[in-house]
Amino acid sequence: MSAQSRAISHSRCATLRSSRFVIGGHGFCVVAFFAPCILAIIDPMNYWLMKSEPDVYSIDDLQRAGKPSMWEGCRNYTVRNFMRDSMKPGDLAFFHHSNAVPSGIVGVMRIVGEPYPDPTQFDPTSEYYDPKSPEQNPRWLARDVEFVRKFARVVALQELRDTAGLEEMFVIRRGQRLSIMPVTASEWEIVLALDGL
Repeated sequence: MSAQSRAISHSRCATLRSSRFVIGGHGFCVVAFFAPCILAIIDPMNYWLMKSEPDVYSIDDLQRAGKPSMWEGCRNYTVRNFMRDSMKPGDLAFFHHSNAVPSGIVGVMRIVGEPYPDPTQFDPTSEYYDPKSPEQNPRWLARDVEFVRKFARVVALQELRDTAGLEEMFVIRRGQRLSIMPVTASEWEIVLALDGL
């Protein structure tokens, strides 16, 4: 798990024990050192689902880039707040192809670095241009993502609907239009356990 840790440190340690557990849909890892002790609680990793139309930007484009790439163009305040307040470096995300045949999850990527102003909001030639967003106080943010893996097949929306344990997954909720949404640790594991990925 790539995450920051908080530690209460002591000068000597001899024994290391660790355990992982889930609270509120998020995975935690506790690492404890004894004699005398250091107790470190690793911040939970968050999981996400991020949508892109494959004819605009696909998982193949991200894989070909071979380096972290900008995820830009989000123009929804809920999504902006996710990117700013909840998303952390090291978080993992499902790459979801939307408006595709079929639409569905096609792989995994990782969040890299901190949020920064989306440059397309200031570009008059961009479809994401926002003339009401001041450069001194930008309205919209971008995040960098890097390729982790491409699935051997698409996990289509209907398969997600038909899979036990995913009944409350945001992406299959009626009327859900967000381009970025949280995924619980349990939902993450269930999807990764599907056959043929």
